[in-house]
Amino acid sequence: MKSTGIIIISIIVLFALMIVPAAADLTCVPNCPYIIAKGDTFTINWTGMNNGTATVMVIGRNHFHTLTAVPDAHGVFSVTLIPEVTRNFSSGQYALVVQDPGANGKFEIGTRLSETGHILVTDHDLIVADLGLEKDLKGSVHSEVETLSAALRRAGVDDTLTPSYFLVEEPVVQFTQSRDRATDYLIFEPGNSSRLYFHGTTNLGTQNPLRARVYESVSRRLVADEPLPPIRNGAINSWEYDMDSSRFPTGEYLITVGWQNDNTTGTGTALFFIGTPSGTTVSPSPVPAAGEESPVHETVQPEKPVPTHASPVAAIPLALGCFGLVIVIRKRSRMA
Repeated sequence: MKSTGIIIISIIVLFALMIVPAAADLTCVPNCPYIIAKGDTFTINWTGMNNGTATVMVIGRNHFHTLTAVPDAHGVFSVTLIPEVTRNFSSGQYALVVQDPGANGKFEIGTRLSETGHILVTDHDLIVADLGLEKDLKGSVHSEVETLSAALRRAGVDDTLTPSYFLVEEPVVQFTQSRDRATDYLIFEPGNSSRLYFHGTTNLGTQNPLRARVYESVSRRLVADEPLPPIRNGAINSWEYDMDSSRFPTGEYLITVGWQNDNTTGTGTALFFIGTPSGTTVSPSPVPAAGEESPVHETVQPEKPVPTHASPVAAIPLALGCFGLVIVIRKRSRMA
């Protein structure tokens, strides 16, 4: 009797494992963690897709499209969004949603665009939700993904939905060096004066080649041109460029570091000077010899200004003199 009960429980567990879809795993391969640049390549890898063909939806600002993915015999597939696709993305949040048909291998929930441009959600071809106009999709699409998820919770639906969010940005290449406030020239770390070390960050992926170009500032003559592979560096990728300045004459130069696939955006620029810029030499303070004290500079106080008005005491003799002159004049006038 006891063994019969164990057999019955084992059959129930086995049956449950057969009808529950296998756990799947979605990994994204963007440039930086969940950030891609417009015109860059974006790849997702999916494992555990054992129920047949999957539907992949890309939803973002003013953008919605679907594609199908066929897994291999091990339930693995990859989907790559090529530069021709991502170049049309707008800056903002995007969702990459993978729909699994479930154990029956059939999709109950679907999507389609209406003649008026509305994104419609269907259940067995019957409209159950409207995500609005494709051109009206905003920079955050959490609510649209939640509407899709709600449709999959309807009775008789065994489809599953796995969303993954990523951000789209304009291509950016930046210098992380400090700049002189007066001249805007890059400031280099002390060391070998003939070696100039440039460095910065970028949101471009490591598969995207950068290029460093150095020009004479006045003539704009190209004097250096070298490829730079981005370096994966945690949350955001970085780049480095080491230049031997001894090959160039003293003067002002312009450096650009940019993405080879884009000449209009994704380029950082900076000025720098080889040698010592004229008018920037500072005379050093005298260095005292060993055992001597530093020279003390006395502060000379300006003399107090001499008052220009006459003091009351000094004015007394003058007043008496004038008074005596008046008496003499009156006596002479009476005698006359």
